[in-house]
Amino acid sequence: MHAADDSDGTEPRFVSDDTETILVGLAFSDRNLGLRIRSMISQMAAVEVVDIDVIIVNATVTVAQAVLLESALSFIGLGVHRPDASLGLLINENKNELATLPWLFWFPFVFIVLISLSVNFIGDGLRDAFDPRQRKVRA
Repeated sequence: MHAADDSDGTEPRFVSDDTETILVGLAFSDRNLGLRIRSMISQMAAVEVVDIDVIIVNATVTVAQAVLLESALSFIGLGVHRPDASLGLLINENKNELATLPWLFWFPFVFIVLISLSVNFIGDGLRDAFDPRQRKVRA
């Protein structure tokens, strides 16, 4: 902030270049006009809102990564132990039976892949539904 001198000899007024001071000045001028404080806060907060599609995509990718991480940790013995159940634990217990009973290995493996893909597809569909910039005209 710096002071700007008026040529008429009155007190100097302060001129600001930063956004926070401008927003506070707008808030005080809105309050002087009689607007409610809640509407002022919502107008100022709307400037700082993150896109919802970014949050949804990050959340779904994180859920898919968590499923894969839990399965991998359980497979190597660092995750869930008996009597609890986990897909990685099922694969670990049945890895020696792959030659004779392959379905004991393949069903948990397929379910891990299906869970990860379905969560990612749901997130992608929600991002497409909520993002107005991605609207496509259907012919």
